[in-house]
Amino acid sequence: MAGLGVSAVLIALSILTLGAGATAAGGSGARALVGGAGRAFSWLVFGAPHPFFLLLMTIELALPPLLVLLWWRAGGPSASKA
Repeated sequence: MAGLGVSAVLIALSILTLGAGATAAGGSGARALVGGAGRAFSWLVFGAPHPFFLLLMTIELALPPLLVLLWWRAGGPSASKA
């Protein structure tokens, strides 16, 4: 249960940090990253999850930074205004 509480706190912090000006894609990426962090914390507290959830955690932790890198290489904020 501790993993759920930490996940809820991390999600609330991400919502407060993103604010109303965040794009839908940025908010989704942040929520996925926070979800992956919650899964990783739960792994530390309760032990290894089912392999499928390990796959989900890997996707949630790897995809948002990759998308930010691709967005930055495409032109950053100027690319999203077009």
